[in-house]
Amino acid sequence: MEFLSWLKLFIQLCPGRIGSYVRRLFIYLDLNINSVDFNIMQFTYIEGDSLLIGSKFSCERFCNIYCRKGSIKIGVNVSLNTNVTINSDLGGRIIIGDNCLIGPNVVIRSAEHIYLDKTLPICLQGHAEGEIIIEDDVWICANVVITSNVHIGKGAIIGAGAVVTKDVPAYAIVGGVPAKTILWR
Repeated sequence: MEFLSWLKLFIQLCPGRIGSYVRRLFIYLDLNINSVDFNIMQFTYIEGDSLLIGSKFSCERFCNIYCRKGSIKIGVNVSLNTNVTINSDLGGRIIIGDNCLIGPNVVIRSAEHIYLDKTLPICLQGHAEGEIIIEDDVWICANVVITSNVHIGKGAIIGAGAVVTKDVPAYAIVGGVPAKTILWR
C-alpha cells in the first residue's frame, strides 16, 4: 500500500510530455475512464472507488478529486481549471454533465458537517450526505463554492465568487453569496 502511495506521488510530479503520458496511462489503468483521450496536469490527485470520467477530460494543476465513500460521474468534454476540488469522499453523489467548464479554485462538495447537537463538538457529529447535479453546458467561474443538495440546470452560468446553496434554473446566470439569479441567457 505504501509503495502505491509513493508511485502515485512520483507520477503526479513527472514534468513534460513524458509525465503527461505516464499520468494518462496510470490513471487510465487505475480509474474508470471511458477513453485515453484526456489530459491531467502535474500535482493533481485523483482517488476513488466509484469514479467515472468521460472522454476529452482536461484537468489543470493542483486539482483534487476524492470519492472513497461516495460517487462521482463526470461527463464528456469537461474542463477543470487550476486548484479545483470535487469531493464526495464522505458520502453522497456528484454528477457533472457534458461540456462543462469549471474555473480555478472551485469547491464542489456533496457532504456537510452535522452541527445540531450543541453538547457535542462539531468534529464528532459526523456528516450529512447529499447530492450535486450539474447538467450539460454549465460554466462555473472562479472561486465558486457549491454545497450539497444542489441541482444546476442546463446552460447555467455561476458567477465568480458565488456560493451556491439552492437549485439554479436552466440558462440562469447567478452570482453572490448566497447565489441569486441576476440575468438569463
